Amino acid sequence: MDAHKDELKSYDTAKATIRFPAHKPLPAALERKLVKARIAKNEARLTN
Repeated sequence: MDAHKDELKSYDTAKATIRFPAHKPLPAALERKLVKARIAKNEARLTN
């Protein structure tokens, strides 16, 4: 989340939560970035 702080500034966020209205979903490109970052974090945790 911290790595994408600038892109998420228009959304209400918490530690691991992004709140957005149903009529204004996250952009698909941002979703992909967030998912890829989470996958990389999980994989790094598994290898350490």
